[in-house]
Amino acid sequence: MLLRLMMRVLSTLPPNAASWSAAAFEKALNDAETPYAHRPLRKRRPLARRDLIEDPTYGMTIEELVALSGVLAEPGLHCDSCPDAESCKVLRPEIQYAHGKPIYRNGFPNCGNCDGKHINRCTFNRMPRGLQQQLHDLFQAHVPCSTCYKEAKLCDNNRGSCEECKNGGLTCEREACSFYDEPRDDGFCHMLGQECGWAHHDDGYLNVVHGKRPSEGVNMHAETRAKARTS
Repeated sequence: MLLRLMMRVLSTLPPNAASWSAAAFEKALNDAETPYAHRPLRKRRPLARRDLIEDPTYGMTIEELVALSGVLAEPGLHCDSCPDAESCKVLRPEIQYAHGKPIYRNGFPNCGNCDGKHINRCTFNRMPRGLQQQLHDLFQAHVPCSTCYKEAKLCDNNRGSCEECKNGGLTCEREACSFYDEPRDDGFCHMLGQECGWAHHDDGYLNVVHGKRPSEGVNMHAETRAKARTS
């Protein structure tokens, strides 16, 4: 459960923040590999990424990242492999957002420590249950309604009708995922490893329907992130 939740936490653009250029970060990453030219190719990138994460320009602690969202995490928030919060640092969310998905090994979130040690992925099994629920509520998945999808509009994630439909006097409906009954962070839906753009039962939406979206349309949240990757 926590892996998918943390994927959303790490890659959600903070309020009033602009995404970074994915190409610019890739250049910084390539430059950071230079000191490790003598190391095997498979180890260069994790080591370079670890070094960038230690630089405040590119990295921050998970505690600091969560605080950007307005959630006051309990002191000492870190992954299971790190000894303390100060050592558990990840790439800034502005960078993650531009890439559209976690850019660590295997597509799952990793802090610099785990990434540099070639650990497959961070785990967060010690995270307090109350904080898990806060993060799940705050970093709710965006599921565009059928109207906004068809008209390529940026749909909000109000639990009921989105503002576009409310202002237009339209019926607002969000399509259920084919794995609707599976919890979003536990289920084996067709978007495994990515963010599913369809509704799951635990997302909290009140206007979910089991039908089909228009055959043509655009998920503007995904489109916005795609543009950030090429900026």
